[in-house]
Amino acid sequence: MSGRMRMPGSTSAAPNDGSAQRAPRYPSSIAKAVWVMIAQMVLSWIGIALVLMMVPARARSDSPPAGGLTSFEQAMGEESLWVIFFAIFCTVLYAMLARQVLAGVHWAQVVVWFLAGANAFFGIVGLITASHLGWSDVPRVLGIPLNIALIVLLAARPSSAHFGQRP
Repeated sequence: MSGRMRMPGSTSAAPNDGSAQRAPRYPSSIAKAVWVMIAQMVLSWIGIALVLMMVPARARSDSPPAGGLTSFEQAMGEESLWVIFFAIFCTVLYAMLARQVLAGVHWAQVVVWFLAGANAFFGIVGLITASHLGWSDVPRVLGIPLNIALIVLLAARPSSAHFGQRP
């Protein structure tokens, strides 16, 4: 083994090791879907960073401290911890689902369809109902087409065959 990491969708063994080309264990639509899932995880963390960067601005605009806490401590309090916890949970969930999608597990395909559809729907609803858009909304705007692409990639004929369905 050459020590190089094989990326999803790669079809060959390590370069110059004399082995013949190997066929991929999954179609290219599955590899692309996994890359879209990775992009969504990265986009999610960028969104969280943008939201957390806005907390000090919110803290400056809040009312005077109550109960001995500064307004910054109030703004950074429980809400930010829940956001970070939820982000970690979603990242681990998406990583586990990506692994199952590569393995061809049908329930993972269904769960990813559901999550991507819900994310796209609530992203669109959030954009429609937002009173104004800011930098923290950029990941949401970019996430909508990524979610739709993920649904399409997992519904493609080669993907369906990978999950053992009849096309």
